[in-house]
Amino acid sequence: MSNRLKILGLVLLFAPLAGAFTACATTGAAGSGKAEKQKAGLAASGQEGEEITADALSDAVRVERFDVNRDKKPDIWKYYSAWEGNEYLSRKELDLNSDGRVDIIRTYSSDGLILKEILDMDFDGRFDSTVIYKGGRLLRKEMDLDYDGKIDLWKHYVNDKLTQIDIDKNHDGLPDYWEYYENEQLDRVGYDSDNDGKPDRIERRTIAEEKPAETPPQEDEAEDSSDEEAEDSE
Repeated sequence: MSNRLKILGLVLLFAPLAGAFTACATTGAAGSGKAEKQKAGLAASGQEGEEITADALSDAVRVERFDVNRDKKPDIWKYYSAWEGNEYLSRKELDLNSDGRVDIIRTYSSDGLILKEILDMDFDGRFDSTVIYKGGRLLRKEMDLDYDGKIDLWKHYVNDKLTQIDIDKNHDGLPDYWEYYENEQLDRVGYDSDNDGKPDRIERRTIAEEKPAETPPQEDEAEDSSDEEAEDSE
């Protein structure tokens, strides 16, 4: 079973449990939460391809911990920050496979809109996927599909609809293949033959000779399901 399918299964498992065991939640000040998480070796921050290190939010005023599988270890953390005298959920962390390391981190604005989500898709302790939102709507996805620490696929969205995919096929850190979508249908593709990171040849889809092998159809399914889990745990 692939890692992505495992993530999907774990997310679906967590969704009902998060609502059923909210009574198992504990709360505390952000300072004590940081010490506890560092002692446990949990992750709270990091970038794509970097080792996840413990670092609780410096501006958090309160943290809630949820033990959804009743193993006496937290699986979900909710951090609350203050804005104009009011608390708001600013960050959520989830350990999907109960290994003591955070697999998903979501950050939120003071008006409750999601800002960013980062994921460790293969449970190796490194984040390899980032989802960026603007105004609460999907803007861009960045993925390290071969888990080498470098982003090799970018998906761009307008009004939550896919408009463009950029792919780094030669693993030099720059895209060299592009797909352009109209009404969510593939319309044309671009190629970079001189490796400058810019398309120098565009072809309509009907005459294109290749398709990106790196794009996994199940990727969006896992991310979309993880969003449903987050809503259930709130």
